[in-house]
Amino acid sequence: MSSGSSTAAKASRWIRTTLSPHRKDAKVCHVAPAMCMLCRNAVVFTSQIPRLLLLSDHIERMRTALAPPHWQALWGRQAAALAEVFAECADLVPDARREIAELGLRLDLPLGMRTEFDR
Repeated sequence: MSSGSSTAAKASRWIRTTLSPHRKDAKVCHVAPAMCMLCRNAVVFTSQIPRLLLLSDHIERMRTALAPPHWQALWGRQAAALAEVFAECADLVPDARREIAELGLRLDLPLGMRTEFDR
C-alpha cells in the first residue's frame, strides 16, 4: 500500500470517528466500545473477528447472569449486530476460534464496561 493510500485510510477513519450519530458536534466519539457495532459508521476488519468472538462469548455469559429483560436492554442489540457480522463472514469464524485457542487470547473489557454492564 502506498503512503498516499495509507494517509487516505487514516483520514477516512478519522472522518468516521468524528461523524458519530452519538454526537452533534464534529469531535471524536467516546461512547463505550460495545456501542460501536451499533453505529452506522462502523467498519469491521477481518483481523477483529477473534476479539468480536470473545466479546460475543462474554455477552452470552451475561445472558445467564442477568435477568432476561436486563440482558436484552444492555446486550440485545449488540448480540444481534455481532450475529449479523458472523453470518456475513461465517467462513472466517473457525480460523478465528482456532487463533483464540492457539494464542490464548482473552477479552480485556474497559473498566467502565465491567462495572456498568456486568451487574
